[in-house]
Amino acid sequence: MATIRIDELGRFLVRQGKETQKRMLRAALEAAERGKVYIVQAAIPRANPPPVDRGLYRNSWGVEKILDKHGHVGVRLFSDSPYAGIIEFGRRPGTWPNIGAIREWVYRKFKDKSTRGAGAKTFTRKNTAAGGSQQRELDGIAFMIARQIKEKGVPPKHILLGSVPQIKRYFSEAWARISREKPKEK
Repeated sequence: MATIRIDELGRFLVRQGKETQKRMLRAALEAAERGKVYIVQAAIPRANPPPVDRGLYRNSWGVEKILDKHGHVGVRLFSDSPYAGIIEFGRRPGTWPNIGAIREWVYRKFKDKSTRGAGAKTFTRKNTAAGGSQQRELDGIAFMIARQIKEKGVPPKHILLGSVPQIKRYFSEAWARISREKPKEK
């Protein structure tokens, strides 16, 4: 057992506190990285229906160290997707959504028949007479979807919020392992 003299106690406690902070930061970083993997591989696919079109939301998740205005270091698990808030918390009814984005989504959905079953409609965006009527039909579909969103809103998916219990478990596991490590001698 180590003996600490009373005149060294202050420096010892400061060192211990800094070491504990570093260890907690390591545990938080590890938990956030595992949480990111959990969100991408389990939480997003489990959402009903999963919010996946081109994979932009799924690929927008990240982890970073942050420093607040008081000099405290922390960890942030985030999605920098512009529509992450709508996926997480939903959208209230009452205002029109971005119909241009919905129109593009509709065009992508009906673009390739090979990704859907036989008999699925396929459209092109050509400016021919036939293509023009197809485009009007797709615009009508986009308008109906937008009107439905305006009237009913979009329910929340709670991707991050639903993942918090798992991320807490990851932190507990990491902290249990890291806190048992022997401190590095200087």
